[in-house]
Formats: sequence, structure tokens, C-alpha cells
Amino acid sequence: MRNRKGKWTNDKQKRFVLLVDIMGFSAFVQDTPFAEARKKLECFRRSLDTRSENLLKGGHLKLAFFSDSILVVTESDTPEDLNRISKAGVVLMQESFNNGFAIKGCLAHGKFLYDAGESIFFGLPLVDAYRLGDQELKYYGIIVHHTAEKMIRKLNEPFKKTINGKEKQQGNNAYIYSRVPLKSSGWSCHCHLAWNLYDETLRFPVDNTPKCKLNLEEIELTVSGAPRIYIDNTRDVMERDRKLYNDEEGANPVLFPIREEK
Repeated sequence: MRNRKGKWTNDKQKRFVLLVDIMGFSAFVQDTPFAEARKKLECFRRSLDTRSENLLKGGHLKLAFFSDSILVVTESDTPEDLNRISKAGVVLMQESFNNGFAIKGCLAHGKFLYDAGESIFFGLPLVDAYRLGDQELKYYGIIVHHTAEKMIRKLNEPFKKTINGKEKQQGNNAYIYSRVPLKSSGWSCHCHLAWNLYDETLRFPVDNTPKCKLNLEEIELTVSGAPRIYIDNTRDVMERDRKLYNDEEGANPVLFPIREEK
């Protein structure tokens, strides 16, 4: 335990850092009675904990809530760590939609200090994730900062792992390079997590877009005006990713990351 704690509190340890924000949180707090808001947030947290249970086993992945943000951090930056945090991103997207919340975020990489005991979360990856995800992203999803993009190109290959005496294939997470909407520059090509290509058991690649769209329709009924742009953009990104995946489906297996031809 001391050795593992040492790893987590090492400020020179390179990690994957995922920061996501709950959209419309201020309006939710203002417009929802306290008891009702608390109940809804607690329900969201419980469902998230249940879905994340296997990913959090072994202590290689940490998840923390604070205000309208959720932070996910890996112990290191191995292929297994990339696989864990990618699936954690999918769980966050699925469970937020299932509970009536819309989120957006960014995956970054670099030296990061995670000390839950002292409540210190510090490092450039958190700043990078905030600037690109919170300040720039204009759809519901998870974009990849260039620091993590380099690691995805390096590590996002299938790898084998022995589980209960059986060798199983893992990795090769569903990342796609295609145009996504940004506030300052419009639509531009960025690596992002194609979370609509995972089913509820985290099996992939599976075209789960119809289910994701149904959940998006539920979110749509809770907003008007400017937030509808996020709804439209999210549909567009999912359709682009779905088409790219369907075009590659003849390959066995489909190899990620898939890149949109310019």
C-alpha cells in the first residue's frame, strides 16, 4: 500500500488525465429544489460507481467529483492505463446521458500529482484538459489533447493480457480523427473518443449510435436556445464517426484510430 501511495503522490509520474464538465450545472442548481437536485446527483454518482467498479479494481484508476467537474486519473501511462481511462470516458458519457446530464471533456497526458489525502490535484495536463475541453469544445463528447494524441498513436494497439488463466485481447480503443466543432475555430480535425461505438457492456466496436441518440433526445427536451447547438453538433459528430466505422467494417478487425480522409 505504501508503494502504491508513493506512485500516486509522485509529482513526476506521467499519467492520463480526463477532465469532464457537467453542462448547464449552474442552471440546474438554481432551478431545481435542493432535495431533488441532491437526489438526482446521488443517483448519477451511484450508477457511475456501479458501472466503474471493475475499472477501479486494483487501484490503477482514480475518480473524483468536485462541483460540476469529474476528474479521472490513471496510475501511469501504459497501454492498460489508456484502455482503462478510455472505457471510463465511455462510462461517463453513457451514465451522464442515462441520468439526464450532458457532459463534455478532454483527455490529456503528462506529469501530474494526484494526492487524494491532501486534496491536491496538480499538473499541466489538468490545465490542458480544461482549456481544450471546457473552453473550446462545442459538442457533448471527449476530445483528445495533442499530448495524449501522441500516446494514443504509440499505445493504441491490441495487447494480450492473462485474466483468470485465459489470454484475452484488450486495447485498440475506439478513437477517431475527424472534424469536431470548436468555439474559436469552427469544425476542425481532432482525435476524439467515439463513445457511440461501445455498448453498455463496454464491448466494441459496436454501433450503439441509435441508443445514444435516444438518450440525446431526452436531453434535448430539457434545453432551448443556444444549448440546442450542442445537441445538433453531437448528432453530427456521432453520424460522422458512425459512417467512418461502417466504411471500415469490412476489415477484420477494424483498426483504430480511424482517420477521416480530407
